[in-house]
Amino acid sequence: EVSVLKIIFVFEDIPKNVKFQRYQRQVLAILPNASIDDSTVFERITRHDAEAFGIVMRRYAGALYAFAFRIVGDTLAAEDIVQEVFINLWEKRRKLSPGPSLRNFLYLAVRNLSLNH
Repeated sequence: EVSVLKIIFVFEDIPKNVKFQRYQRQVLAILPNASIDDSTVFERITRHDAEAFGIVMRRYAGALYAFAFRIVGDTLAAEDIVQEVFINLWEKRRKLSPGPSLRNFLYLAVRNLSLNH
């Protein structure tokens, strides 16, 4: 499990002077398995599929970071919030049910953590 969680720290690769939207576009441009829908990816995560977890990370980390940053106004806090959401997703993967939209589930989790920050 520790090796899977290492992919969470994607933010270390973001130069502080780079606009985040440009970074997000770069991530989306190299996104593998972009055609796999969220419900399939989440179902794979519940079966301990680290590759599927990585897909979700690459698919949503940038946008979730930007969303958290708009709420908290601090880069480190936004990074911590997004990392916490992904850690919780992985640790509680067998108990979670994101409903019809994994995307909405992740945004709601980031919003709640950001507002409680």
